[in-house]
Amino acid sequence: LAWQRFPCVLKAGHCHGGKATAKLDNPAALQDAAGLLCGTGLSESTSYCSLEPYIDAKFDVHIQKIGGNYKAFMRKSISGNWKTNQGSAMLEQIPMTEKYKSWIDEVSELFGSMEVCGIAVIVSKEGKEFIISASDSTFPLMGDTQEEDRRQIADLVVGRMQNVCRPSMLTKATSRTSISSRGGSPTEENPPVPIGSRPAPVGGGPPPIPERTTPGVGSIGRHGSISSQSGEPPEQPMDKAPTLNSVGRRDSQ
Repeated sequence: LAWQRFPCVLKAGHCHGGKATAKLDNPAALQDAAGLLCGTGLSESTSYCSLEPYIDAKFDVHIQKIGGNYKAFMRKSISGNWKTNQGSAMLEQIPMTEKYKSWIDEVSELFGSMEVCGIAVIVSKEGKEFIISASDSTFPLMGDTQEEDRRQIADLVVGRMQNVCRPSMLTKATSRTSISSRGGSPTEENPPVPIGSRPAPVGGGPPPIPERTTPGVGSIGRHGSISSQSGEPPEQPMDKAPTLNSVGRRDSQ
């Protein structure tokens, strides 16, 4: 690893929340950290690390977007830890500025118009702002409005599910309406021809199980109207109690 600016921050792997992150003050510390990474035994194709300049942060800002609701929180460490998300910190909700809103909207558009996303910003002691990470729905909820945020996320998900699932339900309802508008049951004029019919049972036993065919529109109504069109008297109740086999076959039909 070749790096010239110190101190620097080394981040390894997919960890977040301040884990697998180290502040390195000189080249010797960097080489020691590089040796530790090589000794972990991870394959080169599934592991990575990154180096970035260390920013002496005054505080950090977390911006979140949930649908059309935007919020910003300022977090300042009071324990002296260089990681603002470690140790004790003071959290305060701050006004959402147009600059912050434009930033998170841009991140949302970059990744397919995400409806739930967040970004983390570090503000240095000189007042400069640096965006250090962007998240999808994995960003942590903060402050006293966490329950409100959870409800907004739930409402957003339910609303999306209704919009996605409703067209198919309307299509089914339209199909049933078009069938009924033709003039009654589809089996009144053209009764179905039995496929692979079997001999009728002897002794008033349970009706045979029909052959498995691909169901079409109105197939349930056809099966239900066969007995009413045959003209045969209804089946008389059996003297003996029905067996488990006969009950199961009737239920399956």
